[in-house]
Amino acid sequence: IMVFSKTAVKILLIIFCISAAQKLTAQGKVYAVVVAISEYQQTNLNLPATTLNDADSMYSYLTSATGANTPAENIKLLKNTEATKANIKAAITEYFARATEKDKVIFFFSGHGAEGAFSTYDLKVKGEINGKLDLENALTHEEVKEAFKNSKASMKLCFADACHSGSIIKNENSTARKEVFANSIKKLSMNQKSLVIMMSSRASESSAVSPELKASYFAFNLIEGLKGKGDLNKDKKITIKELYSYVRTRVRAFTKAAQTPVAFGRFNGDDVIVDLK
Repeated sequence: IMVFSKTAVKILLIIFCISAAQKLTAQGKVYAVVVAISEYQQTNLNLPATTLNDADSMYSYLTSATGANTPAENIKLLKNTEATKANIKAAITEYFARATEKDKVIFFFSGHGAEGAFSTYDLKVKGEINGKLDLENALTHEEVKEAFKNSKASMKLCFADACHSGSIIKNENSTARKEVFANSIKKLSMNQKSLVIMMSSRASESSAVSPELKASYFAFNLIEGLKGKGDLNKDKKITIKELYSYVRTRVRAFTKAAQTPVAFGRFNGDDVIVDLK
């Protein structure tokens, strides 16, 4: 029987932890922009403070040695007053441009959603024109996609926890409520560079928050999935298809099918998001 001193055991544990963390990032670095807004400049848009918890949890997962083990300098966290359109756009442009072809880039957003756009801290809702929201300082989906397009990263991930399109103004007759995000994963088989956009709910639904979890159902289950619960076939790898299936199933179970996450983009469903080995 081999006996180790307490010091030797501590050294072995440290080596093991470092090795485990390195395996999580062996396929390249991660660059991320994490955004959450609960208090808007236009105060009638304010959301529960839970919105900020979701961003903090994502940031914690990304930087944790037992999570993505990403250096803090690779992540930009913007909350409330920091999350202006200019700041978000500058961050995604800068951080996504750092990635090489071996890397992953992530945009996580928690806040209001509008038709074709994310609602920034300095968003102004001026009314409607011809049935469409008249917005100022909205970060459009096209601007986010442009930042993704200019990145060399092999995998580009967008996770957005926002209510249905047009939810800023609750007008049931507004065409802003039309379906913007496809409720399908038909493009899972497309074998191209991965661009994955996962939304918390359909356009006709709200994104629910759990007082018990102190988190949104979508963000909570997304992060739990990334941590390991999304490994549905227990092969120590979490694919795009597995992560989406886990999040969709869990959110629908929590909300009694009142909320259904949707995913779309260009990707192969068997592409690996997290390597747990």
